[in-house]
Amino acid sequence: MPKLPQSRNEPSEKNSQVKSNTSKYEKRYLEGFPNVEKPETTTDKPPTMPTAISSVSLDVLGDYMSRYSAWREFAEEQLIRHLPTLLDAQEEYDYKYNKLFVGTSASTVTDKKAIVAADENLRGTYRSYMEADVYKQMLSSRIESYTQCINTLSREITRRGQIFDRST
Repeated sequence: MPKLPQSRNEPSEKNSQVKSNTSKYEKRYLEGFPNVEKPETTTDKPPTMPTAISSVSLDVLGDYMSRYSAWREFAEEQLIRHLPTLLDAQEEYDYKYNKLFVGTSASTVTDKKAIVAADENLRGTYRSYMEADVYKQMLSSRIESYTQCINTLSREITRRGQIFDRST
């Protein structure tokens, strides 16, 4: 049975190294970019797109556009700060999976995969990895939603400008 190289750090040691790299990453990021604070609103929630935007005044549309832009920027910041956590979770899962896979005594790949999939220690690591990935997907979806709302508002503002230009 092949053994993993001894130079490879165990996950607990690796995590401390990754966390120190993450903090270095965050430090470098914060030096280069300002921290994006959660937008201040009266409800402390993102805006809700009105269903009938054709009856909303241009000033209100502009306000919606700036609020959606602020929330999109905040969500992008959260995504950027979350990526090192996702990469750390993925790397830890891959390492534990490969270590178990190589260390099993099963003769076929299918048997090895079944043994590794049933390991309780790996399930917790996999769950952490999946939770980090789902959070990334949720943030990405939220950013896409904000972008679509901004595009809709922009088109409406542009349409009204064209109507105004034709009438003068």
